[in-house]
Amino acid sequence: MAVLADAARVLSTADANRSPAEISFDCLKRAHEILGDRDPFARQKREQNERMLEHYARFASLVRESADPLRTAMKLAAAANIIDTGIGQAYDFETAMKTVLEREFAVDDSPKFREMLPKARTLVYVLDNAGEAVLDRPLIEQLKNIEVICVARRSPIINDVTAEDARQAGISTRLVDPGIDALGVPLKNCGPEFQKMFRGAGLIISKGQANFETLDECARDDALRGKMFFLFLAKCPCVADVVGARVGDAIFKQA
Repeated sequence: MAVLADAARVLSTADANRSPAEISFDCLKRAHEILGDRDPFARQKREQNERMLEHYARFASLVRESADPLRTAMKLAAAANIIDTGIGQAYDFETAMKTVLEREFAVDDSPKFREMLPKARTLVYVLDNAGEAVLDRPLIEQLKNIEVICVARRSPIINDVTAEDARQAGISTRLVDPGIDALGVPLKNCGPEFQKMFRGAGLIISKGQANFETLDECARDDALRGKMFFLFLAKCPCVADVVGARVGDAIFKQA
């Protein structure tokens, strides 16, 4: 009740011009303080990673043996976006994976990504959730002849990936954080070193809805326009409407 009452207080004074992820973060941060628990989802994150790691050989084989390994890896990564404790709903990864693999992306800018990939020297990959990060690995491994830098959260928030969670998931690339505690990546508020690295990247893949909510406005940034791609499942009517898709659709959208 204390957490709910405080969340109601935060929401009652929230600036509606801020992204949903930023407003949610204010509520979640207060929940951590009230509960006296820095990482309330630690056990769930560990279990989500372990569950996906048990099947990693099967996932890697699906990619390796497919006619188009890069596209299959993209779809697996998109399907894994269903692993989300923050939406408060049960999920079935196997069903989501089967559905996403059988369908095309509802918004598909992957041909543009493929065209740009050979010319880029660095790619920033913004990670999203624990468990999901295990299925980002096959896609990262398909990104040949390019330096991949993965972005993890600086501090625990829901089941989003911290550096520790990313290493447990098997991510072996260089890891950085945005320089602030946040849900998503509100770039204008991130640390100066991170902003410089982010804007200087050759390509960017941003996973998940919270990252989309906070980074979509960067499409107007001259340093980022055209080289950032959002990869996620549309999990709410508002976001689905914004991208021109339906709830449950897989998205690979150029900013």
